[in-house]
Amino acid sequence: MKRTVRLASLPLNQRKQADLRQVMDSYAAAKRVFVAVLRQPSMWQYLDDKRKFRDWAKQQDLYPPG
Repeated sequence: MKRTVRLASLPLNQRKQADLRQVMDSYAAAKRVFVAVLRQPSMWQYLDDKRKFRDWAKQQDLYPPG
């Protein structure tokens, strides 16, 4: 019995591949910044409330532009 169904897909064209790469790079850069900040025990207080951290991060300009 076959459990996985593979769907046919076409290869990405150059523009879509570049756009996808840009999105992945932006996400990875933002994640590195957030993890570096949250690694500090003094920042753990912000993890109890997601809005509290979001507001703090916006004040500190941690969000990448765009």
